[in-house]
Amino acid sequence: MNILLTGHGLLGEALAHRLVSMGHKVRVISREHRPGAEWEVKVGCFYDFDFLLQCMEGIDVVVHNAACQENREDLRSHILYIKPNFMGTLNVFYAAAVNNVHVVAASSEVVTGFYAWDAAYFGRALYYNENTAYNPKNIYDMSKVFMEQIGRYYRDNHGLSITLLRYGNFWPPEKSLCPDFVWKLNMNCVHLDDVVEATLLAIGYRPQGEYLILADKPFRKGDEIELYKDTAKVMKCYYPEEMRWWEEKGLPIKPITWWGDIAMAKKHLQYSPKWNFSYAVNKLREIL
Repeated sequence: MNILLTGHGLLGEALAHRLVSMGHKVRVISREHRPGAEWEVKVGCFYDFDFLLQCMEGIDVVVHNAACQENREDLRSHILYIKPNFMGTLNVFYAAAVNNVHVVAASSEVVTGFYAWDAAYFGRALYYNENTAYNPKNIYDMSKVFMEQIGRYYRDNHGLSITLLRYGNFWPPEKSLCPDFVWKLNMNCVHLDDVVEATLLAIGYRPQGEYLILADKPFRKGDEIELYKDTAKVMKCYYPEEMRWWEEKGLPIKPITWWGDIAMAKKHLQYSPKWNFSYAVNKLREIL
């Protein structure tokens, strides 16, 4: 397949390497030249519509993963988001609809505003899935809500084929083997390897909808109160050996204040993430 990536950051770079290794032809939009890249690099801005149309020629799938993420809380920075996150997204979806190109769009779980959940006030952790209501808390979150809404509009009214992936928080691989990240796999973190795998599955299966992409968790609905009030007890129930080692090392056990359900991604994408708490603890044991 001929695949266009709109971003050349952490995910774009990792995804480009995997796609090329699988025999796909990859074209990447970048703001700067990348000498020695194994893929075609188009230098420019995807919110320049004429430039985007040129990049879209001969493409089967576009992965729209470029976005501004800076200074989300600063009102004065909001203007920085207009071109890449709003105008750029609109351009990509319109061009894809016109050219009959499937879109895999990098949304985010932040559209639910889960991190603003006051677990202490409610006395329980927040369970959320794809049906949880939108609750954006800053301009970045709002731009992802816009992405999903405009994607649905083009899908329902102009025949756009689109898969929206609500990625969790992923870190550079070299920073992922630390206790903080490993613990947060129980909440909203996901390993970059699993993000890449989910994106590849979306390129292949092309389901129409929104899907949470997080680490897998054994928690069930009904665990919310104890997950927050007695986190250690619940974790020992699900991960007895891992938690025994965790406590022996004196690693922090922080309250689990929210967790997302990936059942939809498992069903429609055949998503099976490798990096859960158990797997990550075993990796961590090799270096601690």
